[in-house]
Amino acid sequence: MKTLPLILLLAAGSAVADDAALLRCRALSDVAARVACYDAIPLAAPRAVAASAPASAPAAAAAAPAAAPAVAPAEPAWTALPVKAAAKAEPAKQPDTVETSIEGNFLGWVPNQRIRLANGQIWRVEDGSTEDTNLQNPRAVLRKGLLGAVYLDIEGAYRAPKVRRVQ
Repeated sequence: MKTLPLILLLAAGSAVADDAALLRCRALSDVAARVACYDAIPLAAPRAVAASAPASAPAAAAAAPAAAPAVAPAEPAWTALPVKAAAKAEPAKQPDTVETSIEGNFLGWVPNQRIRLANGQIWRVEDGSTEDTNLQNPRAVLRKGLLGAVYLDIEGAYRAPKVRRVQ
């Protein structure tokens, strides 16, 4: 278990930039120059490669951030950020209720019964409810419930069965 922190430390060490260059960039007051300075900092090479580099390499690395602020972008940095497309249309919101009717004589329902509505849709009773009625062309309203449930309110019935669309 003591090796895990050591492995994480070694893995993170290769991604750390030069501290002196970071402090030099942090001291700049001009925003564009500071951003350009940060962008010019190369990521640190693994320690073994950095040790084998010639002595002139640190001088070249130190000169690069100093030269970078001279080239400042003409526009503020935030204008380069990607803008969400306004053309993305929101998905069409479906209504919370659908009003229709049940054609003909409706005698009620039992579990798993299929109910054909006047709009052509067929719904199956999902819950264990039953009801005996004798209704002629009753008005029916499909209502959304919680967690995706749909209930069929039938005019003249005492309950509203939980239903699922079959067709």
